[in-house]
Amino acid sequence: MVTKIQNQVMRKVYFIWFFKKVLPYALADIFVFGVFLYIVGEYTFVRVVMENFVRILLSSPASLMPYLADAALNAKFVVNMSLAGATIAMILAFKNVLALFVQLRVFKEETNLRRGVFY
Repeated sequence: MVTKIQNQVMRKVYFIWFFKKVLPYALADIFVFGVFLYIVGEYTFVRVVMENFVRILLSSPASLMPYLADAALNAKFVVNMSLAGATIAMILAFKNVLALFVQLRVFKEETNLRRGVFY
């Protein structure tokens, strides 16, 4: 029989385990993403680009794709690589967090209190 104390202890164990696994990946991903966005901000007037993006989106949504293609083709190589890097960093961050949630689920199943088995 599972007691309330066992549930509270295991919840804290899961919490500690999860954040010991997640925190290093999350901090690294946030740092890399921030570096790439900083580089984009150094080489681009982001405010002007966003104003143009919204203006084109509201006036003629069909011309949005040519605007984005033209902006990408005329941007500096460093900006394009930084945007690609930021996109890859976000994809990897999502993958890491998703994989850690799966590991947490497996960890919970391995320490199922109802079975009374801890291994």
